[in-house]
Amino acid sequence: MYLIDYHKKENTWYADLSGFPPSSDPSDNIRTGNFARLLDVAAGSTNTVSMYVAYKKFPSSSPIELVKEEEGGAYYYVRTFAGQPINLSVWVSQLPFIHTSPVPQVIYIRLITQCG
Repeated sequence: MYLIDYHKKENTWYADLSGFPPSSDPSDNIRTGNFARLLDVAAGSTNTVSMYVAYKKFPSSSPIELVKEEEGGAYYYVRTFAGQPINLSVWVSQLPFIHTSPVPQVIYIRLITQCG
C-alpha cells in the first residue's frame, strides 16, 4: 500500500512522489491528466489530497478498473470515490506499477484527508 499526497498550485495538480523510487522521467511528478478531475472532487475547496493506493482490497477503499494499458501507464475507470458516484476514466502513470507486473486489473484507492 502506498500513501500519495497531491498538491494543487496555480490550477495544476502535482503528486508528491517522495515515497516512490526515483523515476527517470521528471514529468512523472506532474502527469495527473484526467486524474485531476478526481482530485478536484476529492479536494473540495482545498488544494491538498492524500490517498492510499493498493493492489488488494482494503477497508473503505474504492476499486478502479483497468480499461486500457499504454506506454507509461494505463487508463482506469472510477465508478465511485469516497462514497460518491463519479463515473470517470483516469490516467494512472506507470509509477505505482514499478513493483508489479503485469499492470493490475484493479487498483484500490481511499481518500485519507479532505479539508474542504
